[in-house]
Amino acid sequence: MTERIEQRYGIKFCQKLGDSQSQTIRKIQQVFGEDATSVTQIKEWFNRFKDGRTSAESEQRYGKPQTARSAANVERVRNLVMTDRRLTVREIAEEVGVSKDSAHAILREDLNMNRVAAKFVPKLLSPEQKDLRFDVAQDLLDTANTDPGFLNTVITTGDESWVYGFIIFGKAKLQRKIILKEIELCGLRWRKSSAQIHTGRSLPATASRVCSEDRQSLTSLMT
Repeated sequence: MTERIEQRYGIKFCQKLGDSQSQTIRKIQQVFGEDATSVTQIKEWFNRFKDGRTSAESEQRYGKPQTARSAANVERVRNLVMTDRRLTVREIAEEVGVSKDSAHAILREDLNMNRVAAKFVPKLLSPEQKDLRFDVAQDLLDTANTDPGFLNTVITTGDESWVYGFIIFGKAKLQRKIILKEIELCGLRWRKSSAQIHTGRSLPATASRVCSEDRQSLTSLMT
């Protein structure tokens, strides 16, 4: 029997003896000291026993079972995302038959996924994903060792970055006598880019080379 239950039986005993609430509170506090039940709880249980309650045990509470994030639903969400990473949270929720909040919790907390560039991607790599990335990296390393010019012909990037690029002008505007300096001042802007670049150039595609070639292209169009 826990101390809380013992105190409730003490409240019941005082009530049966005809003690008032104030007398019961003083006796409970005197016996149990700092561990005594709060005054509010003593009054509540005193009234319950006064109304005929006999048990000092708490009533068992029943609630809706938490099945939305079950293992089966987590697996269904995983399969849906693997099939189409562009599905929205609402579409996933409707397909699985759970609320939008539950679908979001499964994606973020159970699958450790986050939306990047309109796609759901793993936030943390699984052991299988780590092994796959290691195999791919090893294959690229072996290829680079056997073919020294391999990395000069294939450049791949998938990170989001800000690049400095030219605004594309129409032919009518280019036909006007606008000097290149004005185009550089007015026609340059920052833009966000996220892409994979594959190039067959014999030289590395550095930022300075790309800007230089773009400047030469504009100059040739004006001449």
